Amino acid sequence: GLTALRGEAAQLPTLETQTNLLLAVCFRKRGDLDREQDALRLVLSRDATHVAARVGLAVSYLNAGRVGDAVREYEEAVRSPQAGLDTHAALLRRKMLEYRHAGRGEWAQLERVAADLATAYGVQSCEPTLLRAELAAARGDRAKGVAIL
Repeated sequence: GLTALRGEAAQLPTLETQTNLLLAVCFRKRGDLDREQDALRLVLSRDATHVAARVGLAVSYLNAGRVGDAVREYEEAVRSPQAGLDTHAALLRRKMLEYRHAGRGEWAQLERVAADLATAYGVQSCEPTLLRAELAAARGDRAKGVAIL
């Protein structure tokens, strides 16, 4: 199986990365979060900037209830120039939940990030507009959220 391929793949870094990413998916589907996280950490040990592995680890941490660890992984992922809009949006939404439940937070910074995403992606995606509307609603200003939409 894929686990046996790991040893052979060590000579081919790209194959090793793909093998570990596929193993992580298999482990997630089996509900084996520890082994999923191990496989993703193996990818990151070879390439600390691998966005897909970083995001996969964040999702695994969320599934395990390790929200703080998940946020740290998302924060690391968005530092990469290869991080896509979906990665930025996931971090922003996670922080919105955190701030709303804690009753505090740096909302202005989240609004700046959402505005920066809107500038960066323009009309290519409706996601930044949705994020801005969600932010307004999360802060309790539903009228502003509707107006943004």
